[in-house]
Amino acid sequence: MDKERLEQEIVQQKQRLANIEEILANEHTKEHRKEWIKVNKVLLELTKTLILMVGKEEVIKYQPEVKIGLIGKNVSPEGLIWRLAPYIEGPIIFQTYGSVILVFDVSCLKDNGFYEDFLSEKLSTNRLLAVVQVKGYLHSKFGFPGAEEIDANSLSEKGLMGYGIFEVVNSLWEKEFQEKRFNTWWHKVRLTSIPDIIYPSKRHFIISFKECCFECLADELDIILTEETDEQIRQFIIKQMTIPFIMNESELNELLLNRDEI
Repeated sequence: MDKERLEQEIVQQKQRLANIEEILANEHTKEHRKEWIKVNKVLLELTKTLILMVGKEEVIKYQPEVKIGLIGKNVSPEGLIWRLAPYIEGPIIFQTYGSVILVFDVSCLKDNGFYEDFLSEKLSTNRLLAVVQVKGYLHSKFGFPGAEEIDANSLSEKGLMGYGIFEVVNSLWEKEFQEKRFNTWWHKVRLTSIPDIIYPSKRHFIISFKECCFECLADELDIILTEETDEQIRQFIIKQMTIPFIMNESELNELLLNRDEI
């Protein structure tokens, strides 16, 4: 598809999305939400293709497939629209070399038109959390600015907004980081034995919270929404990472129980 045809298709998909959002303003049915997700996904893919074709650095929203539940077989829900809870100042981050997991509160759009902190019915006393595994992790940074000061980030001029998950296409940060890797002494030593060595490119993700921002270079973000207990979340994290070498069980439990105070 050439650039002109791609731009026309993007305009059409934007109009489709606007029509669905107009309906969603009055009717919040599962079928309408499913259609919104479908069209929005197509629009994001077309937009990313155009940005790659043009070659400029731009920021787009990241809409990955999400799964439900940490225990047993994960289920990919249909018609689920969710967002970061705007009252949460930031995530809890568990990090070791090569492994990163973020945990934070989220809410889901319901048939009444409101975002609620539960999945189907309010049967659980546990809050709805997103457990995000950073796959193929290479590098990250965390801290200022938060959503309320997002304009302090130069990427705000290229599409970055507060309260959401984004991908930076044609990331200058990723290119700069890879250039630095090629200029290291260790890389030059490796070239003597592996002259055609190549470092795979990484994607640049940003998660913007109320008071902070998490950025990383990685392959993808694996997102699970769960209402399971803190103990079940703890067991999942321990299984995925080398947490026992860093933090004992009582310390990890205390961190999860007191996440509101962090």
